[in-house]
Amino acid sequence: MIVKFFRRGKGGGASPINYLLGEDMKREGARVLSGNPFLTKELIDSTNYKRRYTSGVISFEEEPSYITEKQKHDIIDKFEKTLLAGLDHQQYNILWVEHTDKGRLELNFLIPNMELISGKRLQPYYYVADEYRVNAFQNIINHDYKLTNPHALAKRRLHDLYTTSFDAVNKAPSPFNPKPLTKIDNKKELGDEINKRLRKMIDDAGDNKAMQIIRRRADVIEWLEEQGLTVIRNKTRKKEIRDEFLSISSPHPDIKMNVRLKGAMYEKSFEINKYKLDLQPHREDDISEDEMLYSQSVSTWNEGFEQKSAYHAKRFNTLAPAPITITRELQKELEQYENTAQVVDNEISQTAKEVRRFRL
Repeated sequence: MIVKFFRRGKGGGASPINYLLGEDMKREGARVLSGNPFLTKELIDSTNYKRRYTSGVISFEEEPSYITEKQKHDIIDKFEKTLLAGLDHQQYNILWVEHTDKGRLELNFLIPNMELISGKRLQPYYYVADEYRVNAFQNIINHDYKLTNPHALAKRRLHDLYTTSFDAVNKAPSPFNPKPLTKIDNKKELGDEINKRLRKMIDDAGDNKAMQIIRRRADVIEWLEEQGLTVIRNKTRKKEIRDEFLSISSPHPDIKMNVRLKGAMYEKSFEINKYKLDLQPHREDDISEDEMLYSQSVSTWNEGFEQKSAYHAKRFNTLAPAPITITRELQKELEQYENTAQVVDNEISQTAKEVRRFRL
């Protein structure tokens, strides 16, 4: 399962509603799970903000029948707590539409960017502030519901295929461009060329250690610098397990921003033989890493929830709620604690009655 946010958000409510349910409200494989599409449309149309709504999808690799109706609504409820931390249901409007026409389950959400009580602008998702909390939610849900984890080692690639530039006609990768990397004036093309040339060196060397120029990330950095590129080691927030990533300083005036390099071979822990083993078919995920990621995600989610709740309380003049949890394990522990506490209270009450009876 993975959470995606769409860039769309301008204009009236008709466009997103038509996409979700069809212009005649009869899109095949579409079903309203929660909310009222007509009310959501009216609320979007009633705002005058530059971005009137926030939309996205919780996409599952599993077939629709794999997840029960109760699990769908549980995941929806936990996502709302994650995204709209601390807000009461009366303070926001959200429409949930299920799509099954692609052979897998998709839970689409549409939120008018308005807090309903005050009428103030509501921004459900801001990448810089909310990315880590949403990613933590994703990891927790995948773990608790035993769903496919897109970040599992068995699914990781040496480089990010989505940075590849494609030919619009043939829908195939563009041909290899031998010109110097410092002469490339397009960000995506530069990332593509770096990925392809590094991958070709790794593939050509195979298992011949004498030919393996790229064995670890230090070799990747050295090769990049030999091409005349400036490597930048960026630090992410301390909550990330992999706390450093690589970027390339813009080598051409037409590229206005640094080029972030994505993929396993740019990570701090990259070691070629280990990752070749990791990428073999049917490899089981490393349990220790999975549990470490889960524990980290729980901590990140709890901290992020408190911060977002406090922000919403201050902005909309409401009381911040008590901390909650969305993990099954912690919920079970809490229920056991409450049950134990109830038993103790009952025993104390019974003892008090016996004492009073004795005194009488």
